[in-house]
Amino acid sequence: MKTEKLKHKKAVFFLVALFILLFVLSAFRLVFALKAVQILFIAQHKTEAEAVFLNDGKAKEYQKEIYWLEQQLELSKSDSISLGINLSGNIVQIELKGTTLYQAVILRKSPDDFLQFLDGSTYFNFAKASNINKENVNIPKKPVKKMLAPKDEAEAQVITHAVKTDPFIYWDFTTNNHFRVVIIGVPVNADSSFVIRKQRDIQKTRVHDFFQNPLPKSYSPVLYVWMKDMEAKTIYRAIPEKSRILFRN
Repeated sequence: MKTEKLKHKKAVFFLVALFILLFVLSAFRLVFALKAVQILFIAQHKTEAEAVFLNDGKAKEYQKEIYWLEQQLELSKSDSISLGINLSGNIVQIELKGTTLYQAVILRKSPDDFLQFLDGSTYFNFAKASNINKENVNIPKKPVKKMLAPKDEAEAQVITHAVKTDPFIYWDFTTNNHFRVVIIGVPVNADSSFVIRKQRDIQKTRVHDFFQNPLPKSYSPVLYVWMKDMEAKTIYRAIPEKSRILFRN
């Protein structure tokens, strides 16, 4: 009996110690992240134009639209397909030479006000066309097909193809101007509705990040985007690797 009580106490002690350790490591990660954000996003000098951008709502929206159009014009000089994420319009689009080839709707995003409160110069860093530097995705770039061998001559008359079912897309990438985007595919239910498990998806990513890099030396603001799974896959497979990308909020 005493042995069982002793084992129980040891188990409780181990769990408490593990919880304290995880809490301390989480606190360190938060400190590192906040310090990195201050270095990256707090502007040291503000011009008069930047003050107007920060304080005048209408001027701010006009300036954002100007940034968006100017950068689209810059991308139009290239023959490569690019990716545009317009958070204010809840749209993700594929573009070529300034022409929109395909648009998909953002079902949900988090944070809803992703980097809304930036001064002019810092916003331009966010809105400037950049490249997808590093990405991690759980599906192949091209759909995988498997051939079914015919059992007899009758079946050999018809070649049967079976497309391998992919999981719902989880597309995690970072741009070279230090922003991170996580695009999560959402399936359509039998009643044509969408169930978005926001907290589960975010916590899953955070837990993975924690174990991969407990004490990060740098920090990238993370934008979570939920889209229809088929639309997200279409966009991923349509754009080239290390594609150029453009943001607007």
